[in-house]
Amino acid sequence: MIYEVWQMPMEKAKDYMFPWNDSMPSRDYYEKAYTGELKVYSDKEKRHEIALDTDDLLEVLFHKLNVDHPKDYHTRSLSISDVICLHDKDKEKTWWYVNDVGFKKLDWE
Repeated sequence: MIYEVWQMPMEKAKDYMFPWNDSMPSRDYYEKAYTGELKVYSDKEKRHEIALDTDDLLEVLFHKLNVDHPKDYHTRSLSISDVICLHDKDKEKTWWYVNDVGFKKLDWE
């Protein structure tokens, strides 16, 4: 699973960083801050990849991007108003807004 972290630059974020409401800023306010690949395995030898539902996958990413950063992750920790894009190589992208509690799916193309 490929994931992208989209964040607002700090000069734009001061006006829009908040929990979800009706005045959600458009995608134009965001910049791609990081791209990574997440693999989750069911055993210590890492032989069997397991499927997670989207909610579990987003929670794993939230933990990873706040507590256990990838070595090449050089942006701020994931927080409210950031966006995660999920996709496999051959599938369409889904976009998820980081809310104050949980995630909200976005209709971004």
